[in-house]
Amino acid sequence: MIRAVLDTNVLISGTLWNGPPSQILKTTNKFQLLLSEDILKEFERVLLYPKLARYISRTGKIIPDLSNEIWNAAEHVTPTSIPDNVVRDENDRIILAAALGGHADYLVSGDDDLLDVGVSYMNVKIVNPSTFLVLLAQVT
Repeated sequence: MIRAVLDTNVLISGTLWNGPPSQILKTTNKFQLLLSEDILKEFERVLLYPKLARYISRTGKIIPDLSNEIWNAAEHVTPTSIPDNVVRDENDRIILAAALGGHADYLVSGDDDLLDVGVSYMNVKIVNPSTFLVLLAQVT
């Protein structure tokens, strides 16, 4: 089974809006979602942004419910350390560290800082949500 870490922006978008990230979250039967405690904390922190309140209310859920859904759908992984200079944005290090620690096949992100790392990093392929959906469509 494909093992993948979803960047926080993909998790947020998939939780609150329709589009490729939402479709990814609806197909967790086709891949193993990997999640670290650091990513979960970042997910919860971003959901607290006031500008997201109306989108969260549209889900009919509260932040702890959304957080629990993501946590319960995932395999929990322990991040590994990575060099400071691999990504420009230090916040993105937790995503890549979880992908490496969880032996992910893919890291899915819309973040240019992560996508700029290259096609892959230490055997973890870095792709955007649309590309990942194409890959998932090939899984039976």
